[in-house]
Amino acid sequence: MKLSFVKSKTIYISILILITLIIINLTIIHTANILIIEDEKSEIYKEFICNNNEFILSYTHSVLLTPVEEYFIIGENNKLMLRKTIYESFGVGLPYEQQKDEDFEIIGEKFMLTCSEEFSEINMIISPIPNHEIIINGNVYNLFEMINEEIKSIKIYSKQKKILKIWNKTIIL
Repeated sequence: MKLSFVKSKTIYISILILITLIIINLTIIHTANILIIEDEKSEIYKEFICNNNEFILSYTHSVLLTPVEEYFIIGENNKLMLRKTIYESFGVGLPYEQQKDEDFEIIGEKFMLTCSEEFSEINMIISPIPNHEIIINGNVYNLFEMINEEIKSIKIYSKQKKILKIWNKTIIL
């Protein structure tokens, strides 16, 4: 009799644990697009969850010394999609004429080019002079300070990963 009670209690607890794990998996573990900034030399990387799958690359143009902001969305198949560029002057590497399917506007003293460019990854060499920054969820991160190498060659890309949400904390698995 006693053995039967212990056995049924063990089965009950096992079923309860299994149901709890299933509920936890369905409610707080999700798949999300994770933005990864990787130092190509050391393979050290930082991972970020982008709310609404959006981020901004910001830098100072190396020749004209004017600010440039590039607005990206993480799309299907983890593609990085450039949606618009806002800049203050025309020059080397900056758009100066409208291409097919692009909209160009002058807003105050700035130019805005709305476009639809798609990248699987973005490769950059960064230095402190152009003030390379990435803005994620309203937080500004200096890319030069993020990487510890002397020559800072980085790769930015997205990957699907599981995330665990517990209260106000999010953990990338």
